Amino acid sequence: MEGSWLAKFNVYEIAPYAVGQPELTISLEALKGIAEPR
Repeated sequence: MEGSWLAKFNVYEIAPYAVGQPELTISLEALKGIAEPR
């Protein structure tokens, strides 16, 4: 997704297998002042 940061976690890392592969998407706007693009 353009304009966002995507983190994918391994199955069982943060949720049961039935959930599938968990993903966390954070908009770059929310990261402003915390992280800078390269």
